[in-house]
Amino acid sequence: MESPQTLPAYTNVPYETSPAEELLAFLSTKHVLPLIKVIDTKAQTFGELEQALGVNTTSLTKRVRELETAKIISRVTCPKHRRLQYYQLSIYGQEILQAVKSLAQTAQKFHEKQRQ
Repeated sequence: MESPQTLPAYTNVPYETSPAEELLAFLSTKHVLPLIKVIDTKAQTFGELEQALGVNTTSLTKRVRELETAKIISRVTCPKHRRLQYYQLSIYGQEILQAVKSLAQTAQKFHEKQRQ
């Protein structure tokens, strides 16, 4: 299993946060989860990501770099067209997405119980 890098700091919490809190804060950053979900379906070029998410180039570049640094996504060069690069989820990114999906199911159950 790949070891994650330090995630960017997105909270100014006056107490020490747990690794889970840090990850959730990072995943809550604008465009991060939609980006991970789009890449989950298949490897995407930067242009495909821009089009699928409707995000400007600057914002997308920043998020892609953060996800690469955190080893959640990886960049792969197309063997046929060496100038073409794709972004895909790393094994670590796949684990995170599975955890997010599980959390979403739990959140749905919580939401349903709150309505009862």
